[in-house]
Amino acid sequence: MNALDIIKYSFSAINEKRLRSSLTILMVAIGIALITSLNGLSGGFNGFLSSQFNTLAPNVLTVTPVNPLQGFGPPDGGGGGGGFGADEPPKITLTRFVVDSIRPIEGVQDVIPSFRGGVQIISRGKVQPTQMLGMDTTKLPLIIPTLELEAGELISPNDPTGVGLGFNIAHPPGEDAPFARVGDLIRAEYQRFDDLKQEFVTDRKSFIVRGILAETGNPQYDNAIVVSLSISDSFLKKSSKFDSILVITTDADFNESVEEQIRSIYGEDIGVVSPALLLETINTVLSGFNAFFSAIGGVSILVGGVGIVTTLYTAVMERTREIGTLKAIGAKNRTVLFMFLTESFIIGVIGSATGLIGGGVLASFLLPIIGGLGGGGGNVPQITPIFIPETIATVFLVGVLVSTIAGLYPAWRAARLLPIVALRKE
Repeated sequence: MNALDIIKYSFSAINEKRLRSSLTILMVAIGIALITSLNGLSGGFNGFLSSQFNTLAPNVLTVTPVNPLQGFGPPDGGGGGGGFGADEPPKITLTRFVVDSIRPIEGVQDVIPSFRGGVQIISRGKVQPTQMLGMDTTKLPLIIPTLELEAGELISPNDPTGVGLGFNIAHPPGEDAPFARVGDLIRAEYQRFDDLKQEFVTDRKSFIVRGILAETGNPQYDNAIVVSLSISDSFLKKSSKFDSILVITTDADFNESVEEQIRSIYGEDIGVVSPALLLETINTVLSGFNAFFSAIGGVSILVGGVGIVTTLYTAVMERTREIGTLKAIGAKNRTVLFMFLTESFIIGVIGSATGLIGGGVLASFLLPIIGGLGGGGGNVPQITPIFIPETIATVFLVGVLVSTIAGLYPAWRAARLLPIVALRKE
């Protein structure tokens, strides 16, 4: 038998036991699909995060009340307050004193304190939850060099009623009509717990839209409203305690030395991170999750391999007389060996190819589900799965290799059958 005959024979053998072969192929496909989808999601998230941090200037350091690398949760990328455990309050309070102590450090170009809090805004009967960011908005170009205005202007530092809208706030995704335009009046509502009354109260304040930011690609700004520092301090009841301080260095090369000098003053209890460090930290976490779930996918492939062993071993037992007949008419041991190895190889190829296609589809379906679980509503960022050709090729080859190796024992067992014993088997 030549190679083409062996391939035809193997296809007919697989086709003869369609259900069993299909289930074996499915086991291989599930493992490959899982690994493929996870790699696509990981690549998509990495690309998305890179694009977000690339919108920020590389010479921006974010100072927060706690060190995010000590397990309190990362600060938001460029202006938001860092999270910290409720059981252990931060040891450092970001006040005007901290701002003034950082400003004289060599290599510091500017220092931009900010407040942040969750609010609800109302315009023309429409309600939208968002984040209020309080800062000197005239310094936003230092943080986002590519910043542009779609309409209006940046509010002045002393404007008591002006507000700037992020792109997604002015143009809610999925809606044709804008939420508000320049010159419109909007109302902000902030719910807080009143220690005196021992109950939740809602503070309200009206603002006039002075400007609308063009889309930056960074959700921290696209999904926020911006007001002056003093107004946000008063409205959000921050008591002049900043959520974060953005330190603009004269050049990204000064980031490390400026961070060292800040830490020499406040120690390790304060958080000082750059966009590059945040991206590296997040990528490390994502890599860990990806490795974990890839291991699960690997186990699925091994289970598929066990299925191949079972399928082919059963086939050997069922086709003993057939193998005896082939050997009796001149088929050599290696021919029989290659026949069964070809079957496992074909199962691996079909299963791996199906898994790659299924993994691509699965990744596309998982992203909206993940966004929905995150409660992002209409402002969920659009992330596209990214599949690296080299990785896809490696996953495919691994699936085929494991399947082929799984067929070695049944193939060897078939090749070792003696013709006379095989022909006598009932």
